[in-house]
Order: sequence, then C-alpha cells, then structure tokens
Amino acid sequence: MSIRVRVDDFPHTSKREPQHTLETFLEFHRVLSHGIGHRKYLLGVVPGQCTVEDLLFLRQNVDCVVGMHGTDHDEERLTRNGGNQFESYLSAGDILRTLHEHRSALEGAVGQPVKVYMPPRNVINHRTRGVLEQAGFGWYTTGPETEQWALQPGYAIHSNKPHEYGRSDEMLAADSHVILRQGIRDVVLTLHWTWEVNIGLQHLATFLNEIPDSCFVDFDA
Repeated sequence: MSIRVRVDDFPHTSKREPQHTLETFLEFHRVLSHGIGHRKYLLGVVPGQCTVEDLLFLRQNVDCVVGMHGTDHDEERLTRNGGNQFESYLSAGDILRTLHEHRSALEGAVGQPVKVYMPPRNVINHRTRGVLEQAGFGWYTTGPETEQWALQPGYAIHSNKPHEYGRSDEMLAADSHVILRQGIRDVVLTLHWTWEVNIGLQHLATFLNEIPDSCFVDFDA
C-alpha cells in the first residue's frame, strides 16, 4: 500500500498574497520532497495565473508531475457558479476548446505532458467530465466537495477528509499520520502549498516526519 502526493494552487489562486512567492514555494518544495523521500508529486498549476517567470521557475527548479488546476481559479466566478469552473450556459464544445487550448499551452511551457485535470474546489460538472479525454486528459482529481457520480474508478484521483485532504496541522491533530503509515490502502494525500506556507512549514515537516518515507511513491499519472 502506498501514498501518492497531490499539491494544489501553483503559483497562487486569484490573488497572490505577499508570502506566496517563488522563494517560499521552493522552500515548501524542499520540505515536502525531503519528507516524502524525494518522490515525484502532482502539482496543480493554474495557467491563467502564471507569469513567464513562474513557468520558467517551474521548468528549471521543480521535478514534479504537472497537472492543470482549472484555467484561472477566478474565485468570484467559482462562487457564482457554485464552485464550477465553467458557466452553465457554455456548451460542451466551448469547454472543450478552452481546456484544450490551456492544456496545450501549459504543456509547451513546462516541457512535459499534462494529463491530469484538477478542477478548482474539486467541483466538476457533467459537460466538463464529458470532454476531458477529447481535451487530452486521462485523469481528474476529486475531493470532499465532489459529487458522488464523478468518483469514477480509473479516472477520478480521489482524496477525502480528514486523513487525506487538508492542512498538515489539522491532519496531525487528527492522528492522520497514524492512519496513513498503517498502509491499509493506497491513498492520495492532498496538500495546498499556500495553506502550508500560511501556517508555517514546521507543521508540514513534523507531520511528514511521522510517516516513513518508504510509504510514499512517485505520482505516476
């Protein structure tokens, strides 16, 4: 049994807070990589929030599997749409074109295939799910907010609270490290790098130190 790691929100979401810099991301990456035995993790990149500097930094400094975390993670639109990336009036064709264009551009920028779609807020609708493969995605991530119908085996990469999804300090308090190191089943541990920086990376280091790095494996999607 193994743990794969997923990280959301690179370089940030709708608004970059002062502490969410490339330098602090690199420190997060170092702490995480050390704690998981330098296994590759899945990183959710928001292409619409990336500058050229962000993309060059990622390509040159971070060895990870890149996924596409929506297109721009516009919080106002997400709230207006009940968490959905796409408005209800958009056709499947509209969504397909948007996803394909952003995925292709992101692939070119990071120099690796982008095969995992990571819907913001873990919310996905039927039209989006229906065009993912045409857009070039083989898998999509899901989480606590995802509706049951979308948890499709073989396609959905799922994490759930309280032991697989959240902040490291909360999971430590919930004894998630005890559950995870028992290795009862394969899991995907989902972190948000921005959340971890906000609370202080010492919590992440402590949490990961409680789990043998032999429990972790490369993210292979």
